[in-house]
Amino acid sequence: MSVHGISSLEPAYRQQSAGVSVLAETPAMTLPPPLWEQLVRNGSIGDEDLPSPMSPEKNWYTRRLRPARPLVQVLAEPDLRAVVLIRGPGPSVRVADLAASDRVITVPLDAENWREPVLDPIEQHPAGAELAERLNGGGQVVVVFDGLDQVPGPDHRLDLAHRIAAFTEQYRQARVIVTTRPVGYEHSRARAALKTAGFAHFTLLGPAELPRERWAEAVLTLAGQWPVGELTRQDKVELLGGLARHLREELGGNHIDDTALDEYVGAFLRERLGLTADVATGMLQHLGDGDVILTGFGAGVYGFTHPELLDHLAAEEFRKQLSDDDLVALCDWHGDDPDWAMTLQLLIGRVPGPLAARCISTLLTDDQPWRDNLNLLPYRLVLALRAVGELRDPSVVEDQAEALAQTLMALLTTASARERRLAHPLSFVMTTPRLTLGPAWPGGDLFESWYVDERPDLGYYAGLVAAHIHVALLPGDVETLRAAAQAEDWFVGRAAVEALATQWPQHPQTLAFLHEVTGSGPDGLVGEVAVRFVAANWPEHPDTLEFLRGAAIGSAHERVRQAALETLATGWAGQPGTLTLLQDRATDDENSLVRQSAVRAIATGWPDRLDTLPLLRDRARHDKNNYVRYAAVGNIIEGWGEHPDTPSFLKKCIVADRGDEVVLVSLRALVEDPANLPWLHDQARNGRSFNRDFVVDAISARWPEDPGTIALLWERATGKSDAEARLVAIAELAAGHAHHPQTVTLLRNLAGADADPSVRKSLEEALSGPQQQS
Repeated sequence: MSVHGISSLEPAYRQQSAGVSVLAETPAMTLPPPLWEQLVRNGSIGDEDLPSPMSPEKNWYTRRLRPARPLVQVLAEPDLRAVVLIRGPGPSVRVADLAASDRVITVPLDAENWREPVLDPIEQHPAGAELAERLNGGGQVVVVFDGLDQVPGPDHRLDLAHRIAAFTEQYRQARVIVTTRPVGYEHSRARAALKTAGFAHFTLLGPAELPRERWAEAVLTLAGQWPVGELTRQDKVELLGGLARHLREELGGNHIDDTALDEYVGAFLRERLGLTADVATGMLQHLGDGDVILTGFGAGVYGFTHPELLDHLAAEEFRKQLSDDDLVALCDWHGDDPDWAMTLQLLIGRVPGPLAARCISTLLTDDQPWRDNLNLLPYRLVLALRAVGELRDPSVVEDQAEALAQTLMALLTTASARERRLAHPLSFVMTTPRLTLGPAWPGGDLFESWYVDERPDLGYYAGLVAAHIHVALLPGDVETLRAAAQAEDWFVGRAAVEALATQWPQHPQTLAFLHEVTGSGPDGLVGEVAVRFVAANWPEHPDTLEFLRGAAIGSAHERVRQAALETLATGWAGQPGTLTLLQDRATDDENSLVRQSAVRAIATGWPDRLDTLPLLRDRARHDKNNYVRYAAVGNIIEGWGEHPDTPSFLKKCIVADRGDEVVLVSLRALVEDPANLPWLHDQARNGRSFNRDFVVDAISARWPEDPGTIALLWERATGKSDAEARLVAIAELAAGHAHHPQTVTLLRNLAGADADPSVRKSLEEALSGPQQQS
């Protein structure tokens, strides 16, 4: 049956349910800034839909701790009556076939039919009698509003979100599911409206990354499945190759808006094949219909379903179309850009040896900027190192090998002395993905000689990177890697376990060996990585779940317990006992890092359970470790910031907590709402003495022109507070309010009257600044 936008009123079949999983909450979409601006200009999204920057720490925990759960299980939970499913790239999932009900109403949303009266009082609908019977009758009814992103413009999507929320409130026996693509939804008013109405949010997981040996085959297969009869498979491969180059070269990533995509495809068809523009329209209509090679991300944004195929195709296009000199110039121009790294790595590995040597030479001709600026990571050096691993015959770069090894050794020596600023971020860049060099790498002997001499003096993160390179230079057979995994140097053992699990997952003894080494090494350095690879490579093995539970509770090493808990939360969230185990570890584990990981995992994976918020509040107030309390408060702010009791809870934290981190994160949340200013002003005057500076800083940073802020700063600058507090207030007045004549007069009066010489000196400097001189 299909009447007025309702495409189905039929029994649902769950044959597609196997293997479909979701993550809690919405994904963070990364698009090039010009594309975000274009989407705002053309009205696809509003200014408020633009994403805010995510801290590296938050992004790392978001990706690492968010559990994957079976979609069927989520849709069957009785507490989740209203759900938003964010659809990522890859095959379409027919939600109606997964809903745990024998009665499903699917309402497709698009630019044409979203205004139809299916959301108006049900009696007005042409199929009203049947709909009313289903919605008001006994048993569970599922209503799927499919494709919110297809509704044009943020205002219309907001209007529809309010109508869906009202519909959900009216028909409380129905389960309501809304589907949407991610772009333009994460920070939108429509999301806020549905969140306020109680909709839980989940993201459908995209397709798994394709193994590199299947990339060429995948392009041919997926291109062949793109249903456009006028084009041969080879025509489509050529079009996709040109598009990949265009995306990488002109747009800087894997995203293009529909207008630009339509123009590109139309021009290709006209210029290369002599076809008309209507063929391009037909091609684009099929994007997102099944497992095709391009997919939609919402708000008219498209890209490759598998981003790795963009790098594969772009590298091949550059190889075929650019001259040798242009290829070298391309490596030189983009060698510092991590977004280009895989494309250039593949490209260098596919060109003749002498040309590859020229490309690597140009990557090594920089002035090593990381020596002077620790914010500049050595992307060119890392690219050169990975590119050598692509070569069939590494001896062709023998002349470059010594320079590469020398630069690498200088980098690690510098990084060892600057652990946090350089070595820590370097450890992610150098080891993910794992290096593949082999004993034939021409610079290996030089590096190994240096490693033997310098290893004892390297810092933690620099030692991890050096060990990673050392293992990458070993023969890659099972026996060699097993021996290295049991070496006295636990950094080498850690890198060898990773290599063994990556290169030999099918070997009959690998899994048993990883179980065996879980207890190895001081602080669990080897066991931690063994646990993570057991979970990643053998999730279906009958012993894996019990192995992880045992490690989470019984390991003597906190790193191993932490890794086991995180992998259970991300891979076995739906298993009975997983949440209970996490709750137990969040309160009872003796190590604060383990408790902190458990708290984060519960908050990100089970935000809609009624017992999650009480647990977070308990940990925020009563855990003995400051950083566990900080993690709990931060997750309360992120997930329950709009809860009516959250402001009063944060005020209690500010008044009672002795940790700076807890106080600061609570202040930053409270100061955003002007309704909290009277309470904050009182805390600045009468609160705990060591909190007052924090409160004043937060208020003056967020509300510098508020009369209450200026009055507060004047009081502190002229009052009987300690000299340091007066200095802070004077600095705030001089920096933010020097344009007020009263401020200058105040500062001059204080300069001659304050009893503390350091305060008088600060006043003199403030009065001699450029703003006062002008």
